[in-house]
Amino acid sequence: MKLKTYRFAAAVAVLLALCLVFMAPVGATEPVTTNGAFKEAVAENIEDIVVTLGDDVSYDVGPWGQNALGGKDTKTITINGNYHTLTFNQLDSDWNNVHTNGATLILNNVKITNGEHNDGPWNRHDINFNCSVKLTNVYSDKALAFKKGATLTNVTINDPNTSDTYAIWIQPNGQTVTINGLTIDMIGCSNGRGIKIDEQYVDNPVKVTLSITDATFKTEEKSAIIVKSKAGADITLNGNIDISNVAGDNDFAVWIDEDSAAYANLVTITGGSVKVEGVDPVAKIDNVYYGTLADAITAVPTDGTKTTITLLKSTEGAGIKTADRQNVVIDFGGFTYTINGLVGSTGTESNGFQLLKGSDVELKNGKIAVSEDVSEAAGILIQNYANLTLSDITLDGTNLENEHSEAYPYCYTLSNNCGIVSIGDGTVIIAKDGYVAFDVCYSESYYKTGTQVTVESGATINGNIEFGIWTGDSVSNPASSLRINGGTINGNLVVDGELTEAAKSLIVIYGGTFSSNPSAYIASGYEVVQPGNQYLVQKYVDRSSSSSSSSKPVEEPEQPEEPEQPEQPVVEPETPAAPGEATVETEVTDGGEVEFEAPVEEPGVDGGSAAADEDEAKITGVVLPTGTDSEVAFVPVSEQPAPAGQEENTKKVFEINVPTYEKGKPATIKFTMTVAELEADGKEAADVALWHFDEETGEWTKLVTSYTIVDGVVYFEAITNDFSPFAIIYEDEPVDEPVEEPETPASPAPVLG
Repeated sequence: MKLKTYRFAAAVAVLLALCLVFMAPVGATEPVTTNGAFKEAVAENIEDIVVTLGDDVSYDVGPWGQNALGGKDTKTITINGNYHTLTFNQLDSDWNNVHTNGATLILNNVKITNGEHNDGPWNRHDINFNCSVKLTNVYSDKALAFKKGATLTNVTINDPNTSDTYAIWIQPNGQTVTINGLTIDMIGCSNGRGIKIDEQYVDNPVKVTLSITDATFKTEEKSAIIVKSKAGADITLNGNIDISNVAGDNDFAVWIDEDSAAYANLVTITGGSVKVEGVDPVAKIDNVYYGTLADAITAVPTDGTKTTITLLKSTEGAGIKTADRQNVVIDFGGFTYTINGLVGSTGTESNGFQLLKGSDVELKNGKIAVSEDVSEAAGILIQNYANLTLSDITLDGTNLENEHSEAYPYCYTLSNNCGIVSIGDGTVIIAKDGYVAFDVCYSESYYKTGTQVTVESGATINGNIEFGIWTGDSVSNPASSLRINGGTINGNLVVDGELTEAAKSLIVIYGGTFSSNPSAYIASGYEVVQPGNQYLVQKYVDRSSSSSSSSKPVEEPEQPEEPEQPEQPVVEPETPAAPGEATVETEVTDGGEVEFEAPVEEPGVDGGSAAADEDEAKITGVVLPTGTDSEVAFVPVSEQPAPAGQEENTKKVFEINVPTYEKGKPATIKFTMTVAELEADGKEAADVALWHFDEETGEWTKLVTSYTIVDGVVYFEAITNDFSPFAIIYEDEPVDEPVEEPETPASPAPVLG
């Protein structure tokens, strides 16, 4: 039994010994204590080299690939330092590299340094790793440079060098550098700095990916990390990144070298902030900060990627230009951007912003204005060819002084030539007195697609709106359009004479409050009412619908006996029509204009003098909407009494009867008076309004009435959505001093109101 036990024990011992042999790392040796033993150990051509230090050792390195560690088949070289020192002895006076034949160098629990030629710039002073490297629990008293991928875990760098030194220098060759636990202490170094990604000596730089978790930076100059590369960098900061002892900047962990400012858009950072070196940031994109708004615009990519720029404070700066395929949102953050440098075509710079075709731009939450320093040269605050969205933004054109041209002697706060434009809620556009708040322009020669402008509810327009064409351009099929859904318009709607007819379909108004009469362009099913001095566009209200369901039907008035016919023929114009008698009866098909009375003439025309009745108001006709098929009867003297309380102010009560008219569709009633008649009554054209009597409700309603004065004759138009009696009525209060209207020809660009 004892013998068997011994034999079994012996067998177990043999097996354990064999296991230890096979489990030992390839190339493992006893701890090396001499330079020669270390050199021999790291020169083997085996797949995985493992060396353990038993003492401090040194290893000679030279330029480029000289004295490479490992063989051609070696994949990893692991050096366990046991907290001894490994010195890389630099043989060359210019450039020395720690180099392998393709293997990854792994350094654990070791202090590293270099000797001999280690003065001068980074490529001579630093420990240059020209191989992939992994450092764990490593202390270095020399700066480190990486040309390839690197992983650092619990690494401390404390370099007392006496020249400008970065603790870590990374050449941008497309590698990834990952750091978990780093202490950089360069306080003892003159002008000691943190981490630099720099393309020096790299012909074709490729973007570096740098990830840092938990790091402490102590430096005497610059920021913790600085990037100088036209390839940019992707940087991620995690955990505790302590930059409180960074002399150059305690707020921005990353700087972009001022020489690489043009490539700032290629630097991305997560978990920290970045700015261009030497600038006071006024704008940012994500966590990248810029010294000017123009620099931020330059950083927006041209691939359609939507990018938000945020203004950080009220500031002055140069104007901006967008480029094709830029998609940018500028959030002004409640601040004001004052333009002190203009942009535009070379030699004719007169624009504040120039938003070019193919770009998408949103401006919101702030104010844009022009500095008085450039006001004489500034003619347009924003020249727009882009798809533009405005919201909660004020465009202030009060300092614009450079008029556009002799043909268009105006300044434009916003000029639209191309693109889809939305003027949204909270937007305020301010024009200099008498000038244009915004235009809707069309150029058949250059921008056939035109511009489509929409004004939304909540917008305020202080100034004229111009609907026009480029000077000298021809128009056959204009594509520009204007839609007003709401808002407040304090100004005139000015239409180019060549677009007068086209504008009737290209301008459509669905709502809003206007200082001048917009009735020529309201949408079907809408009406204009006049609360006070404003014109309000709203959906047509059938005012009979609510009352007719709850009140008794209105009895038809008794018809008076037929008056005795005068001796002369009824057709003679000298014979006035009897009350309730129609003088014009006709039928219309598909709407159109029906003429009633000839317009009045100016007294004294052709050397004669007008008869007294020719100097009275004349109802010249009615324009019925398309689709109207009906009889039309004109009764010049209605039996309906004048509105109660307005008897003395009532000039005329008449009727237009269209039995099958569809209520709610706008029709236009036309009538004329002479300036002389108004002056004789102590009135002005603005004092005249047409009223409408609703036979179902028994109520009179004042209609929006517009006018044009030509050669002493006032041509009035009023929009109605129903027919029955009408009255021409003066305002209650006469003017103090009648104003003589000048005799002027009709304008090719009519102004409504």
